Amino acid sequence: MFEPGQLVVCVDDSDPLGRAVDLMDGLKRGAVYTVRWSGMASSHFNPTTPAVRLKEIYRSPCPVTGEVDLPFAASRFRPLDDSKLSIFREMLAPSPDVIAEYVMEDDTARIDAAAEAITRSISG
Repeated sequence: MFEPGQLVVCVDDSDPLGRAVDLMDGLKRGAVYTVRWSGMASSHFNPTTPAVRLKEIYRSPCPVTGEVDLPFAASRFRPLDDSKLSIFREMLAPSPDVIAEYVMEDDTARIDAAAEAITRSISG
């Protein structure tokens, strides 16, 4: 089961009934979402099953039942492999060498210069 705040990737955005109307409220396969609720749920379409609500999608009323913000079946998602994000975190983290080069003792001007240099290096 997923936890609130967990990042997940959508692996199934298909309409369970195969209709042309978008009952998925913009859910896209391959997109990353944040779980805002996780639990057991049932609906007109599914028996009681593990389900999630997403921070990025607040579902419109169901055209069949009128229920608002129906959760998605948890089987539509996989946990996002957090280790794959580490390379981007490393790219955004300032290098200790850059900080050491600009910050010596308690010099406000040098600290401000270091902050600007770090901001420029992150911004590219």
